[in-house]
Amino acid sequence: MVRTALFQGVNAGSIPAGAAVSLIFVGFLLNLAWEAGQNLLYAWDPKISVFIPYIFFVSLKDTLVILAIYWLTALVRQKADWIFEMEAKDLIFAGFIGLAYALGAEFQAIQSGRWQYNELMPLIPGLEIGVTPILQMMILPIVTFYWALKKFWPAQLT
Repeated sequence: MVRTALFQGVNAGSIPAGAAVSLIFVGFLLNLAWEAGQNLLYAWDPKISVFIPYIFFVSLKDTLVILAIYWLTALVRQKADWIFEMEAKDLIFAGFIGLAYALGAEFQAIQSGRWQYNELMPLIPGLEIGVTPILQMMILPIVTFYWALKKFWPAQLT
């Protein structure tokens, strides 16, 4: 079982290490597939020597964001193993956190010139921020939580 000092004072419970690994594994694979698919919507160097390391890096970063969303949900629920008792409100909360993160990250990245979209990227009118990265951080945390649990820990489902 994984216990963190952050949760010791809130009767948080614990999460099996295997479930944590499942979240990381599923989150990484889903983000890797998403990043590979949406790369055609960005204006950047398409060389394979740039593409492969880049999508691995951003997929790892996105996986860490999903883990942060998991732990923020755990803080709100005051229970580290909330995933075994998932409720619609948990998934809605995770989606809103993903939305807030994605809007901030995309806005900052576009403003700083860290990346640019090409003409294929659908944009949110008025914000000029790409739709697919916003959807990614709203959808993939929810899918990760559900799929990691259903695929790897079905006996824990209530």
